Amino acid sequence: MENKVFYGGEHKLTGNLILNKPLFQTFEAIEEELLNFGVMFATYKKKYIQSIIKISILSQDGERIFSSDYYGDSFIDNQYLSINLPKIKLKKGNEYILKIECIKYEQNSPITCKYGTRKHPNELFCINSEPKRGELCCYFIYRKQQQLRPTPISHDIHVSGLISIIIPVYNSCKFLKPLLNDIMAQTYNNLQVIIIDDGSKDVEDVYNLAIYYKNKMNLVFAQLDKNHGAPFARNTGFKYAVGEFLFFCDSDVQLKPHAMQSMIQSLHDHKEAAWTYCNFTWGKNKLNFYPFSKQKLFQNNCSSTMSMVRSEVFPGFDEALPKYQDWDLWIRLAKEDYIGTWINDTLFHAVERPGITSRMTRKEGLIILKRKHPEIRGF
Repeated sequence: MENKVFYGGEHKLTGNLILNKPLFQTFEAIEEELLNFGVMFATYKKKYIQSIIKISILSQDGERIFSSDYYGDSFIDNQYLSINLPKIKLKKGNEYILKIECIKYEQNSPITCKYGTRKHPNELFCINSEPKRGELCCYFIYRKQQQLRPTPISHDIHVSGLISIIIPVYNSCKFLKPLLNDIMAQTYNNLQVIIIDDGSKDVEDVYNLAIYYKNKMNLVFAQLDKNHGAPFARNTGFKYAVGEFLFFCDSDVQLKPHAMQSMIQSLHDHKEAAWTYCNFTWGKNKLNFYPFSKQKLFQNNCSSTMSMVRSEVFPGFDEALPKYQDWDLWIRLAKEDYIGTWINDTLFHAVERPGITSRMTRKEGLIILKRKHPEIRGF
């Protein structure tokens, strides 16, 4: 669709703006978020211009989407008046109207809209096509919507040696940037990062951060429609994982630079193991585990959620459980005769704060888990 110019009154080809005779130009939205637009003007007097111009963006049915007044001293001869916009959402592919009207006119200081083929540099994101002869000299700059979320993949094939790091995020964007920097600093760098926003209030900040890091790493972003809880968010992340290995990472942790290297090496060294787990610190507390024992697993959870699992054996987290979904996962794997392997090293630090999981008491959670796994003893 080509831009079109039409008039609200008699205008000469010079495009002089005459009181009560607005000038219109249609344009097609090529993306959803309009960030900035500009119109080129000419003025016959450089200073003390008293005319006032109203510039508006309208929908096809006349709804006013944006409108603002500009005094004559805002205009510079043969230069674009650049207008930064608040958050304006358009419908991609729809046609909109740019309306320019003179609401105060000083006879000795007319303002002229420019026509022709003057170009504006493509500095930001993406831009409407340059004006053609017979069109106003105007441009429209949009935020380009990057495709961070691919189609869910089949898990029949995995990329050998690739670790898919799945990060559920819920109102914790302030912790996410340091974590992503920790991931970039890993000594093992064959990584896929999958960020799942679980209905955060600060989802726009999470999205913008994902856009920024998309250019620095192999990153996927998906946004859930509401808060579903950590198990659902992690399972959603698994739908986009292509790695041979999965690492479920909380958004508020600090990773040691050798964390991924140590974990993948552990699974390479212990090919009989389905997952590997390590020690960590949580607030001021240090949690040290011990070598895997199926018998001890039915007495205490010997692995944290932040363990590395082989993709081919991962059955998914039980989204119906309100607590201890990680313990349930290890028990289900153990019942299938899979084993884990322990790394006697502290590989991450977790911030002590309320998480995205249920705040059900430990005792209540254990009662529910034991109903599912009567083999659990000692409670």
